[in-house]
Amino acid sequence: MKKGLAIIVTLFVSLQSLLSPISAQAVSANDTTKNNPLTLIPVSTDHQVGAKMEFTLTQTEGMEAIIDVPRDMQYHGVKNAEDKAKVDKLTYDTKKRELHVVWKDKTEDKSIGLYFQADVAANYVFHAQAILEHEKVAMEPLNISIQSKSTTKTKKAGGISLFSGNVNVDIDVAPQTASISSGQDAPFALNFKVTGSQTSYKNADIAVQLPTNANLEQDLTELKIAGVVPTYDRTKQQLLYHFDELASGKAYKVIIKIPTENGTTKNNTELVVKATFTADNYTGTATDDATVKVNAASSLASSKTYAQTIDSAGKTKIDPPSAGDLGVWKIKVNADKKETGLLYFKSGSKIKTVDTLPAGMTYQSDNSGGKYDAATRTITWEFDAPTIADQKAATAGDPLFNKEIEVTVKFNDDIENMQQFTNKVSTSATDVSDQPIVNNASASVYAGISDPNKVPPGGTLVPPNHGGPIDGIGNAGGTFNYNNPDPKVYDTALLTFTITIGANAANSYEKDFDKYEIIYDVDSHLNLEALNFSGWANFKPDWGIPGNGVIPLKPRADIYLTVNGTERKVLSDYAYLGKHLTRSQLGLSKDDKVSQIRFNHTYAPAGLYSPFAYPRFEVEKGYTGKVTNHVHYNVEGYDKKGDKVSWNNDTETNDVNTFTGYRTATIIPVPPDSLPTLKNTVRFDTNNAGEVKSGSNRLTGSLTNDSSSVTALVGPFEEAVLLPKGVTVDPNNPEFQLKNIDDWGAKTDSGTNKEFGSIKIINSDYQGTGRQLIRINWNDDISKIPSGKLLSYSFNIIIAPNAPTKLIPEAYAFVGNTDFNVPSNSGNNITDSTKETDSDDINGDNVTDQQRVKTGNQYYLTRQDQISTFKLVKGDLDTAYSKMGHTSPGGEIAYQLQLTNNGVSPISDMVMMDVLPSVGDLGITDNLARGSQFTPKLTGPILSPLNWEDRVTIQYSTATNPSRADLVANVDYPDTSEKMEDPAGAEAPNWMEATGVMDWSKIHSFKVTLKDNAEFVSGDNITLDFMMKAPENLNKDLTDATKPENSRAAWNSFAYASNNLQVVEPERVGVVVNAEDPDIHKDVAGKQHLDLTNRNQAFDWHVQASFGNTTASWKEASITDEINKVFDISDVQVVDETGKDVTANGTLTKADNKIKF
Repeated sequence: MKKGLAIIVTLFVSLQSLLSPISAQAVSANDTTKNNPLTLIPVSTDHQVGAKMEFTLTQTEGMEAIIDVPRDMQYHGVKNAEDKAKVDKLTYDTKKRELHVVWKDKTEDKSIGLYFQADVAANYVFHAQAILEHEKVAMEPLNISIQSKSTTKTKKAGGISLFSGNVNVDIDVAPQTASISSGQDAPFALNFKVTGSQTSYKNADIAVQLPTNANLEQDLTELKIAGVVPTYDRTKQQLLYHFDELASGKAYKVIIKIPTENGTTKNNTELVVKATFTADNYTGTATDDATVKVNAASSLASSKTYAQTIDSAGKTKIDPPSAGDLGVWKIKVNADKKETGLLYFKSGSKIKTVDTLPAGMTYQSDNSGGKYDAATRTITWEFDAPTIADQKAATAGDPLFNKEIEVTVKFNDDIENMQQFTNKVSTSATDVSDQPIVNNASASVYAGISDPNKVPPGGTLVPPNHGGPIDGIGNAGGTFNYNNPDPKVYDTALLTFTITIGANAANSYEKDFDKYEIIYDVDSHLNLEALNFSGWANFKPDWGIPGNGVIPLKPRADIYLTVNGTERKVLSDYAYLGKHLTRSQLGLSKDDKVSQIRFNHTYAPAGLYSPFAYPRFEVEKGYTGKVTNHVHYNVEGYDKKGDKVSWNNDTETNDVNTFTGYRTATIIPVPPDSLPTLKNTVRFDTNNAGEVKSGSNRLTGSLTNDSSSVTALVGPFEEAVLLPKGVTVDPNNPEFQLKNIDDWGAKTDSGTNKEFGSIKIINSDYQGTGRQLIRINWNDDISKIPSGKLLSYSFNIIIAPNAPTKLIPEAYAFVGNTDFNVPSNSGNNITDSTKETDSDDINGDNVTDQQRVKTGNQYYLTRQDQISTFKLVKGDLDTAYSKMGHTSPGGEIAYQLQLTNNGVSPISDMVMMDVLPSVGDLGITDNLARGSQFTPKLTGPILSPLNWEDRVTIQYSTATNPSRADLVANVDYPDTSEKMEDPAGAEAPNWMEATGVMDWSKIHSFKVTLKDNAEFVSGDNITLDFMMKAPENLNKDLTDATKPENSRAAWNSFAYASNNLQVVEPERVGVVVNAEDPDIHKDVAGKQHLDLTNRNQAFDWHVQASFGNTTASWKEASITDEINKVFDISDVQVVDETGKDVTANGTLTKADNKIKF
């Protein structure tokens, strides 16, 4: 057979779709439906893409309702716990997109608030029905129109707006997140699609206008489209792409990252990116722009407290101040540096603090050069704000500015006894955007009794020592200096006392102690919070041994606690060095009261010297006054001579001015307006300026009592963490970990740590949102967070490849304090700590009016997805594959389809649909007539490579116009993109496996789906082959090779979607049937004319018949030759093209000089 090759390229330009402008409004037909038992009404008409929208669902009849949630609209839960209590059942079927509400019996007010969120700008229609006893009553549809941003669009006459392109070509710039924190990159997704079975563009350009207020620093190869790396014009701030020819079947998504600077990028800065597509054969200009807003905040936290009273003799006292006494106020001003979302102080500006004194006291002095105005009773300090360079140089977590001011005042002669004095302070500053920041604080003074002392110097013996607390945040004092600082603290304080071990008179160098017992009496207003031990013990029998001794020792002891009046042994022969024991480790319940601790050494080596124990205590809630602890030593050992000696400290126990005398702290009333300042943070540990990759990561969060606080945070402490959709706790290696105010605990897979608390996954589909809810609880033993301390948690997470682009983890902190402050903030940054009411009861304690602190962080997941495709065809008249195949009637047609992942990300979701040629067929994405002139038949299944058989599922359908729903199911449409819709008359495909196909000739479409957990990795490709057969009988016009091939071809094309990208359809390929008609050739003796030399000359007639290529449909064939009767026929032979006699293959007759075979 003859074979040939023809290539035909068809260009197609579709008309752009015209849509009227839409605006953010809601119109509900429910409002005019008086007797409808079910209504769904939006609370507000101001809706934004990505923002929660509240709707009110009300039912007047029946006990059940079903709401159909529109595609691209997400359900986000019930408004609050009160509404939740009204329903017996509320479930959301994510596949059916149905919200099923069942009301509780006897519920009279069947009205609840529901939250929804629109993912894209579009018109949405809600349908719902009330289920009554004998019928279902449909709600009037609720129509919602939403537009997320102001998008530049091509204008046509009459002011009608176009989408940014059309179905066949689409360019869209979309912010990966509506806002970022300063210091993060602003990610813009440039989505570009060329599709259509008859589409190709010449001399095409894409121009991307970048923000003028930020320079691109990205590797341009990351922005490759269709093999073209853009050029960057830094002067014009433009990215430029040029394509000589741009074929269809391509969809690209590249992420343009615009950097911002932490601290100097102003709050509400708008970064705008605009993209434009043009081509010689594209009518009009497709343009789109997008904006990302930068959030930045500068914060100041300040506090005020009354520090001490000094009497007329210059001695510190704790008694209530009296006339003539001096009082010291302490002011703390602090501003920390954050990793992102920070707004620096304006360089050259002032940070101003104004302290207003109450009547009854007179300013004396301060330590920071304040200016006193007697008329207004104010002291003013102005400090230079740090330079931008200094602020940049600071490390995250370090203070940008920190000042501690002490103000000394004199109490006037006419003050009243126990009079309350409230002192107010205000701090203001200016950020780099010239916006003011203001923070206020106040404190009141009450009196207590103070009796500080200093221990006299020791001699050559090494005495033991009893040290009192030096502050209210759990710090221990020095061993021998100022052993009773007697700090003035509130009942929220943590008080650490010190008990040391010294040999004293039992100073033998060789003989171990026979007995070393320490009994510690605890004040009745103190509760043991922790029992901590020093990490070292050395040999130092007297001061003659240099330093702290040179030989490490390992003492042991039995430890007893007197609990609720009864002594119990809690630890036996215990090697206590370096141990930190919580109440639970000591076997104490929440309400157990410890009045005495006894240490009885089972091994006390000679020369034992150690800081030993640091018992830490909480104060009884509401108590004011003195707390006093006593220590008793009972020691038996040997002196240097080897003589047995014993000693105790009975003479010192009740003398505060001795080494082992009693030690105190003074608890003063908490000022009524003194509140701790709580900060909450959460982050993904591995990120690059806000950009994260799919796969493993780790989440870490902290609950901090800001260093500006003068009071402690009190327990119980709890965090609720809501992970973004697509982010989950690593199921195989979670490594849950908790931290108390001192140390990190061990990592666990269960989430339970007996010493610290627990981390639990509460719900993996919180309120139907697809988000995991994690709850963190610290043990009751961890009852306070002093100023400047924090609790933390951490665990491993997995970010799914198909997770949403914008990822926002949220954390909600709960504490025992009924009220607290959060740092002042300018701007609106997601990373700020915001105080709010727990209206949705996210911690599940059935309390909806408690205070919580919300924070979050935001990241974006980059997926630069690019798939290139081609489809080719070869008929039985061809020698190679091409865009136009040639076959014979009834001949074979071979199709080959290939997809290649040219992107940097693996493809985890992909679906491909091929609609086989048939008369009247349509393009898959544009629904335009594809133009097939005949219908070939599939002859067998689609063949895939062996290494892809376990990665894809291939299904078949008899539909010639199948619904495109499977293609668009997971598409994440950019805001300005036209959505693909089913054509008129689309059929349900009813997909079947190959084993269900009874007749391959009746199959007209097939679908290829990437299996769950399978990946189409970067650089990989898949080739599919299948065979069809051309019809045997066609109209002669369709088989005439002299006529244009485009007018008589059957066309095939396919479309695909991957990783939430839009559906694209490569250019169609065609096949034509070329018929070769039968041909008869006759000659005489090899010539067309022969002159005979005589009447009896013999000669041969040759009749040569070529049957052509249409014989497949023949039932029989005959050749007839009539010979002039002047000639006599001597012989007839029938041979094939090889000369073989084939007369026996038919019937040969010769009657009347008429030869017929």
